[in-house]
Amino acid sequence: MSELETAAFNLHPIGSGPFKFVEFLTDQHVISEANQEYLLGKPNIETLVYQKVAQDAIPIYLQQSRVDFVEISPEQYPQVSTMNGIDVYKHALRNALLPILTDVSYAFADPRIRYE
Repeated sequence: MSELETAAFNLHPIGSGPFKFVEFLTDQHVISEANQEYLLGKPNIETLVYQKVAQDAIPIYLQQSRVDFVEISPEQYPQVSTMNGIDVYKHALRNALLPILTDVSYAFADPRIRYE
């Protein structure tokens, strides 16, 4: 585990969004709860649990009603789409990697890397 993963600021994040951090267990889950004081009102979902699930276990979790939402692989579509009580929606994957610069003045201090 890297120092970044165990840094205090990463183990106890803060924010002002619709959910507040409750717990993080590496390679297991992240738990968030509704922020009662959220600017746009309390969310309708009380608790969110993001759980790491092995790809081959997803159909089993669906059959046992252990998940409310999951992204399946194209290979799992034929099996999952025939399960009773499961709604399957197809969508195109649109992944984008965006650089995030936290200190723009430093990042662009060198005139060779910016347009003028």
